[in-house]
Amino acid sequence: MTGMRRVARQFWTLLDSENVRLFVWPYYIALLAWGIYAAAWADAISIVEPEMGHVAYVAWVWAHIVGTLSVMSGLLLREGGKTLAEMTTVALFRDWMGLWLQLGGHFCMGLVLSLYEVAGFRGAYFGQGVYSLALVPPFIIGCTFLCLQAGRKLVRAEMLNRRLGVDR
Repeated sequence: MTGMRRVARQFWTLLDSENVRLFVWPYYIALLAWGIYAAAWADAISIVEPEMGHVAYVAWVWAHIVGTLSVMSGLLLREGGKTLAEMTTVALFRDWMGLWLQLGGHFCMGLVLSLYEVAGFRGAYFGQGVYSLALVPPFIIGCTFLCLQAGRKLVRAEMLNRRLGVDR
């Protein structure tokens, strides 16, 4: 059992670090750019829109814009992005809203990408070369990890607030 605990501890240590912060920006900027392009100019994705329906597809496109802007706004509010171990009450005051924006945005984008994957698989036929369907699942997992990271920081913030008797 100690081996499993060690692996779990290493996973949580990695998750609590800010090592992914650098990679979040280009990832979400690309998704934001696609959302703007799709909302303003692009034709609907032929294997996705029929599966979702037109109204749901339009909402799905706009969710790209809302979700990515939420994450990026939250990152800007974080004032340098303290790691979980470095969080103090001063950092909590600055980071609270930023963490909630990140959590909501990562969750939104995880759903957006999951919906694409499901609709793409349903809309594609066997033998059709849909390269993106093989690329999306790791990003869904990444969004899940980013949600866990932000959620753990929010829990840590709540624990610090309770210990110090801070009232919001």
